Amino acid sequence: MSVEGTKNWSPDPDITPEALASMREEVLDRIIVARVGLLLRHPFFGNMATRLRIVAADDWLPTAAVDGRNLYYNTQFFNAMNNKEIEFVVAHEILHMVFDHLGRRDDRDPKLYNIAADYIVNNLLVRDRIGVKPSIVDCFQDFKYEGWTSEEVYNELRKVAKANGDEFLNQLGEML
Repeated sequence: MSVEGTKNWSPDPDITPEALASMREEVLDRIIVARVGLLLRHPFFGNMATRLRIVAADDWLPTAAVDGRNLYYNTQFFNAMNNKEIEFVVAHEILHMVFDHLGRRDDRDPKLYNIAADYIVNNLLVRDRIGVKPSIVDCFQDFKYEGWTSEEVYNELRKVAKANGDEFLNQLGEML
């Protein structure tokens, strides 16, 4: 497993507050459009998405996150994607809730467990054609993990990490 050639996306730290505020208005509209698209094409995801409060989190979040009540987003990250990619990211976050990935992490390494959980989530989304994988970031997705649990993928990744040393874990961590 190689992590070379990764796309390490990050928001522009020099964006002005005015430009960010203007961008945020448009991005909020695009998130709402993506939720409607999910409602029409994938009602389960659309229904779940409409139950989440949409919260800008530009000061602490480089991409997206969910806590069960809120969908947190980085304005610049969502602005850099098209609507189908936004649908994918919203559905991705919903699946983390559905599979209770945060609760199941236990005492596992948080970054590595998140990667393991991403393999599970992204496989389902790609297989079922829910949105489109974002092109601006690498998405952990490999059908060799089809049918696995996030815990099983985590154990496999731990083996790979132990065989490749801490540098491998550092490279993976940089991708998040």
